[in-house]
Amino acid sequence: MTIRVAILPSWYPPDGGWFFRDQAAWLQDLGLAVDVLYVRPRWIRQVVREPTSFRRLLRFSMRTEDGLRVWQLEVLLPSGFRRTDPLLMGRASLRLVRRYIQEVGRPDVLHAHSMVWAGYAAAWVSRVLNVPYVLTEHRGRFTLPLPAAREHIPDWWRPYLGAALDNAGAVVAVGSQMSQALAGYSSRRVPVITVPNGVDTGFFAPAIPRRSHAQADECAGLAAGRLCTYVFVGNLTRQKGVHILLEAFDALRKQHPEVRLVFVGSGPERTYLGEEVAHRRLADAVEFRGQLDAAGVRT
Repeated sequence: MTIRVAILPSWYPPDGGWFFRDQAAWLQDLGLAVDVLYVRPRWIRQVVREPTSFRRLLRFSMRTEDGLRVWQLEVLLPSGFRRTDPLLMGRASLRLVRRYIQEVGRPDVLHAHSMVWAGYAAAWVSRVLNVPYVLTEHRGRFTLPLPAAREHIPDWWRPYLGAALDNAGAVVAVGSQMSQALAGYSSRRVPVITVPNGVDTGFFAPAIPRRSHAQADECAGLAAGRLCTYVFVGNLTRQKGVHILLEAFDALRKQHPEVRLVFVGSGPERTYLGEEVAHRRLADAVEFRGQLDAAGVRT
């Protein structure tokens, strides 16, 4: 009997979450029946900028991407009062799962990506429909020390985070530090399994033989005259430390002017980084490639 998995992502292409799509495809390749159920949040300011999107709100849609079915429901969230977000996302997720069951059948397990807010929505769906779920957390903000954590994890989140963790059949974190941090949000101190993000080594195979430790030290700027390029791939957000990376690169370049830095990605810190590059006179050493797909990153 084929196991049916319904994946509930907190974000999904074109809104990010390409890894979620890749993982769903890998599970499908392993012989599981996999579908993605995406409740796409839309804020009022976005809808105002794109009036035609009004027609898509609260309407079910289904598309197929390379053999993977994506069921989607767009839900409108208020821009100024975020405390209703988990409740609205939970209610919309329940509607979407019920519609999915009506059309396809009952999933054996839900796989929610991130507590905010697919994880909380999965807890809601599980309680009402009695479908077990696995929760995987990806957000680095949960590993932040105080007071930075308070800035990015409001106190009002905690009951929803606790519900997402406490009701999961299993909880997975993508790093050991995150595993330890997540336990603090659970009233039951649920065990958290560490499973690092995978890399498709067949796709991202190095074009040159693996470097020795000595060669790696050279590319750390320890050998003068060697052209070394450092590449950051990810969202350009403060939580990922992109401002610290640029500051460190500036310090390194003062000793080794041949080094280069490439940012691949987009995000709210893009403007700040561009201004800092100009201020630090690094325009000839720092490059912004924007958001790329996997093939673009490889090249």
